[in-house]
Amino acid sequence: MQISDALKKILNGESVPTTGQFRTALGQLYDFLTGIVGTDTTDPATLQSLLGQVAHHGQCQLVKSGANLVLKPLNGNKLMVGGKMRTIPAAGVSMTADGLTPGARYYIYVYMDGDTMTLRPSTTGHITYADSGVEVKSDAGSNTLVGQVRIVAGPAFQDTPAQRFVRSWFNDPGISCLNWFTATRSTASPSYVELSSEIRIEFLTWLGEIIHFGGAGGSSQTNSGVVNATAVSIDGVQPELGSWSGAYMPINNFGVPFSTSFFKAGLTEGYHYATLVARVVGSGTGNWSGGTPTSSNPEVCTLAAAIPG
Repeated sequence: MQISDALKKILNGESVPTTGQFRTALGQLYDFLTGIVGTDTTDPATLQSLLGQVAHHGQCQLVKSGANLVLKPLNGNKLMVGGKMRTIPAAGVSMTADGLTPGARYYIYVYMDGDTMTLRPSTTGHITYADSGVEVKSDAGSNTLVGQVRIVAGPAFQDTPAQRFVRSWFNDPGISCLNWFTATRSTASPSYVELSSEIRIEFLTWLGEIIHFGGAGGSSQTNSGVVNATAVSIDGVQPELGSWSGAYMPINNFGVPFSTSFFKAGLTEGYHYATLVARVVGSGTGNWSGGTPTSSNPEVCTLAAAIPG
């Protein structure tokens, strides 16, 4: 029997030949499917169900819910764990941050503790399991990757516009970050410096993501004929290429707007932060506006980032 014929019979719910004939026809696919169900079978209904389940691996999302981390079912409830298709409980699988280290990043894996689906935090990285294509813990193929987190003081999980520290491996919605200066920040430095760490936006990335950054606001100068230079920096004070914005000050103490928008690729997987850096081209002191950003107070300096889901 040809493989295509055998698959058609399964999907149509028809009977198939003997186990030996079917194994010969489908080879490794047969072994893979029966390995998932845990029994040697040619029952068409069982095999039809298995084919559907394999296609639906990853029907879940890792989220922060209250103080806990929860793996919840999404668009189904199937997840491959330990080489078998498992059903995620309707209430999800949760864990607390107890015992985790603030400032540390953890990958979150799922494993089976007997019949109980359990979340496991680990600093150990992940690989693609050759036999199934499932992303797993690099030293334990029975642990399926479902996300990553960074812990804040408490210890606690965090997922706010200024700190996007919960990312899901499956069905990740992306991130949106936003922060601003609560008060005016100043510098007279001729070289780039971070104006204030309070505007930092912090986030976790997956390998290969492209991030859109944007900054805007108003600045002024104590001297005329001076340029206030503003840029975005990632993980330091070096301005990112394409993020520079210059504002020429024709009159001292006169506010001039600035804005910047650029895309960044190639960041390593894990924790990063972005901030506003600035310098004065000339003499005098530059002042960057702060306060509460509203439609009637648009000159407040803001920093934003987004990763599409």
